[in-house]
Amino acid sequence: MRKFLLLLLVPLLLSANEKAWPDSLMQEALSALDLRQEEMDLFPEVTDSDPFRLPWISHCMEKPGDFSGTSERILSGFRNADPFDLQWAEEVSRLLFPGQELQPAPVEHMTLDEFMTECRRKRDRALEDLGSDEKAFLLEQGLSELERADLRGLEDLFEIHQREKEASARSDSLIGLWTRIDRALLMETALEFLFYMKQELQQLSSHSESSPDLQGYRFPDGSFVEGPIHHVLESPHGHIVVGGHESNRYEGSFLLILDLGGDDIYRLESCRPGASASGAWRAILDQSGSDRYESLEDASTAATYLGASLLIDESGDDHYLGKSHDIASGWLGLGVLIDRSGDDFYSGDRCSEGAGAGGIGLLIDESGSDIYRAHLYSQAFGFCGGMGHLLDKGGHDLYAAVPFYTDHLRYEDHAVTLSQGFGFGWRPHWSGGVGLLQDLEGNDHYIADNFGQGCSYWYALGLLEDRAGNDSYELWQYGQGAGIHLSLAALLDYAGNDSYSLHGVGQGCGHDLAFGLLYDRSGNDRYSCDDLSQGAGNANGIGILLDGAGRDGYLGKNLNAQGYGNRRRHFGSLGILLDAGGDDWYSEAGDGQEKRRSFRGALLDRELPRSIPSPWNPAVAIPLIEEARSFDDYFLMASTGEPRFRKWKKAGHDSLMADPEEAIPALILHFDTEDASERHALKNLMVDFGERAVDPLREVLRSPHPERWRLAAWSLENIGDARAFEELMLLLDSPRGKRDQISALAALARLRNLGKWRLQRLEARCSEIRPDSPVLILKELAHLLHRQNIGSSRELLTLAAHDHAYVRWAAEEALSSRGNWAEDFGKIWKSSDGEQRRRLAPLLSHLSAFRCRDLLRHSLRKPCSEELRRALRHALEDHPNGDGLALEALAGRLKGRP
Repeated sequence: MRKFLLLLLVPLLLSANEKAWPDSLMQEALSALDLRQEEMDLFPEVTDSDPFRLPWISHCMEKPGDFSGTSERILSGFRNADPFDLQWAEEVSRLLFPGQELQPAPVEHMTLDEFMTECRRKRDRALEDLGSDEKAFLLEQGLSELERADLRGLEDLFEIHQREKEASARSDSLIGLWTRIDRALLMETALEFLFYMKQELQQLSSHSESSPDLQGYRFPDGSFVEGPIHHVLESPHGHIVVGGHESNRYEGSFLLILDLGGDDIYRLESCRPGASASGAWRAILDQSGSDRYESLEDASTAATYLGASLLIDESGDDHYLGKSHDIASGWLGLGVLIDRSGDDFYSGDRCSEGAGAGGIGLLIDESGSDIYRAHLYSQAFGFCGGMGHLLDKGGHDLYAAVPFYTDHLRYEDHAVTLSQGFGFGWRPHWSGGVGLLQDLEGNDHYIADNFGQGCSYWYALGLLEDRAGNDSYELWQYGQGAGIHLSLAALLDYAGNDSYSLHGVGQGCGHDLAFGLLYDRSGNDRYSCDDLSQGAGNANGIGILLDGAGRDGYLGKNLNAQGYGNRRRHFGSLGILLDAGGDDWYSEAGDGQEKRRSFRGALLDRELPRSIPSPWNPAVAIPLIEEARSFDDYFLMASTGEPRFRKWKKAGHDSLMADPEEAIPALILHFDTEDASERHALKNLMVDFGERAVDPLREVLRSPHPERWRLAAWSLENIGDARAFEELMLLLDSPRGKRDQISALAALARLRNLGKWRLQRLEARCSEIRPDSPVLILKELAHLLHRQNIGSSRELLTLAAHDHAYVRWAAEEALSSRGNWAEDFGKIWKSSDGEQRRRLAPLLSHLSAFRCRDLLRHSLRKPCSEELRRALRHALEDHPNGDGLALEALAGRLKGRP
């Protein structure tokens, strides 16, 4: 059986257009697979929607061919971001609040007291659906939903699990409260704050002509200013200061600061409700000087929680030394930092440097060679209902997501970074937001560890756009244009001689019903990876690497790279590598000929390529403590993914396997878990129990616990015991809809030794499935007919002519293993139109050479579209006797014009 694989080298010149990448190249790639764009599908409906699910993300997952235009619309809409322009508010509405329109109210004629009172009133109105206890919980714990459980130094597996569980539950509860908050009203209020404070700063600038009135000032709450001061006001809404042209030091909490010059120091307290009189509101304008901004607490510098914060620095080489939820961070609000010029240094921990959740974090650096340093969830990070946007307009910049938070699930010597254009959702309940990193010029360097550089997770969007310069991208895993678990992501580099390096799952990779793209328009580029990269689709994902021009080099150490797709869930994945021109080098050479290989794949090499050949010590394994434990404890051990606890994992698995009568019922109680690691462990355990688990699993399907049915069906599918037949037939008629039906069909396909009577019942039930049923149901139907060897040739031929490739491929596989369908096929072929023949064309390669010849001659008597001719050529190439005398002449005719 052929695998999904496509490697295209097309000598075409790319030109700028209204889409993020050229449709012409994508169409040529798909044509080589006899696919159309409308047949690409990531099936976003496989999970239930939620209040954060952005409809345009679902649309692009359902129609990935539209992602190019959607991406360009987003990129162009924010490329010249100006939060003081109402056009920016329109773009935000379109992106984060579809169907709504942000309409900031006029603020010109309000006093400061009136305006700040109105801001607080509107925030209260946005929260009015929450009870008093819920508001208190939101205010007290509001910045902790992405806090990782502190596992440093812990070696107790059960304490680790408990801390992670508690942190996850707290986060789930907090994010659930967001669904009852009027986030659009919060954003409108934040925009009004920006417009009003711009007006206030302009009025305060009139003090710049006067002489300083004071040398330092201390406020009653302990906040103070050192250095010359032109104006000071102890407002009930927060402190207001106009600092002089010499150096000043500001420490504490302030509502409004205008600094006229000098090398200043700002040591600021948190900008969140209740932190001070100014609460979640702050505005700072520094007109000149090389300044130092030091955060005393989280959410202090150009950051806010449930409010708005603005910092504009006009000139100087500045240092921004933040903490978490800091430096252009908007949590249920708007945090804006604009640095006009200078070589600047930005440093934060988590959720910084353009991070938004339920709101927006916007960092704009207009010029200078800058350094961005953070650890996690930073440098354009978008969480549920929010956007993190980092826009750097010039200079040679360094983006470093420095490893610090160990990736316990996968590695002990790598860290999670989730930064640099990363969109993130809270699986499985809450869809993610938008992470957008745009660098417009300069030779830039990007460094991250696990997850980053144009990456996304769970119904989110991650985009990294670099417009010019010789750039380098370094990453370990998951990134450089990688969509992970039902999401969309792209890394777009438009010019320069660039270098891309990672271990795997990136450089244009779609993993698990996700879309990932790496598009490099021009330049002499270098790509290196180990596996699942350079145009790789995994677990029904779509991965694309598109290189426009230049002399490029591609190094892929393993076979599952450079245009690779694998087969999961009884259908495939798409992996596409397209190089549009240049004298290129590959670790696996082509032969200069158009060549189809693997399942629905192609190599189209029109220019013959040449062939070419951590910050901490890794943790050690935790010794196993031998003692009697409960079945729940053994299950926790068996489901751990931490490499340090591999011995514990095996011991938990073995202990459960030793007592199946007690273990299986205890494990079934966990079938409603939403933890992915636990679900995988349960599946593996049930398969290992084998026939001993069949009767308990049948009881699950008869129980009033539908949340456990699908995992039970999956387990029975992989066990394959015929005793489960009746229960799976009931599941096939589940009132809950197509997901249960898909699970039932998949499981029924794998049952062994059903016997004549059951097969007859199954065949009769399958014949009732309507031909207009959803694609995934029809795909599973074709797979079932194949595995159980039931159904008529006519039924399979009808599926083989379906308008979606996934159904056709499953039906083709079924027909290829049977005989006695050629006559029916011939009748259908002769009565079909050109489009139906295009879909049926792959079946020609399974016919005898003479029957194939006769049907082809029948087709060529009438004009054929280019799509049909291409499909017929591919069928001859795949025919075992395609170069024989019977078909050779027809192959020559098909290469001519229609």
